[in-house]
Amino acid sequence: MKAKKITGPIVVQSVSPDDVKNHKIYSVNASKTLSGGNRVKTLTVTGVPGSTFTLMTQDENNKLFSFKHGAFGPTPSPLQGVIPLSGVFTKKISTGRAKKVEVRLQSAAPDAVTQVVTQTVALEQFTINVDGTGLSNYTISGAASFVSQPIAAGGNTILNFEFVVKANTEKLVNYVRAPKFNYDASTPGEFVLYDGVAFSSNDSAHNYNANGVQLLSDFKITEAAGWETTDFKIKSLTVNPSSGYGTIPDTSEGHSTWVSDSLSIIGTVEVGSMGTENLTVDLMLYNFLEIL
Repeated sequence: MKAKKITGPIVVQSVSPDDVKNHKIYSVNASKTLSGGNRVKTLTVTGVPGSTFTLMTQDENNKLFSFKHGAFGPTPSPLQGVIPLSGVFTKKISTGRAKKVEVRLQSAAPDAVTQVVTQTVALEQFTINVDGTGLSNYTISGAASFVSQPIAAGGNTILNFEFVVKANTEKLVNYVRAPKFNYDASTPGEFVLYDGVAFSSNDSAHNYNANGVQLLSDFKITEAAGWETTDFKIKSLTVNPSSGYGTIPDTSEGHSTWVSDSLSIIGTVEVGSMGTENLTVDLMLYNFLEIL
């Protein structure tokens, strides 16, 4: 009986670790990791059983993972692995509080495969605070800060907030103008805080400071690093009197909207894409409110 001629490729089911010419690595993957301390990431390498490879992992500070000691540090200890009969090699590592993990795999095959997987490990949060720098004789009734749920890099969320500003006894909150949001004017180095020049000396009070610089935003990004990696906008913003209208004083009649013993500032932040760092934004009350 004549043997049939094999026309298709020869499929190697399993190879010896010494049979390097037939080694084959297909892919390396790293699982997503929950936030918090002692985070665990599962590394998965697929290939032809018996194929060997070297695995190295480092964090955002270029510290290398020691598979011997189970932590990132100055002394690396790479993993020398072999694909098992299942064709899938798995290994769990504790990433501690690393924010980024880079997994680098090198195969020993003649057509050596080098693959790199970089992932953000830590989940980040968006925080909006109310800040009364320059303002006095008031209290915040209720929460002064709202924090989002942890968000993965590239993820999105909606964060609702409400700040209630209450004037002290025998005082009134003067709502001078509607609050403004301009992204470029909110960034570090660009934000301008109202300088407190009275309306009698500045007929554009709360719109321009004493040097004539226009106040384009009442929101201030306070993070010094990483702010530019997050895409967000103030989706909605309304101000309402909570109770007790007062009388607009003659001295500020030209720039008052209304006065009340308290008011509520209600809004929504839409995070379109979370960056790789926490982001904090402050609503600066002094830019658009007075306490009389």
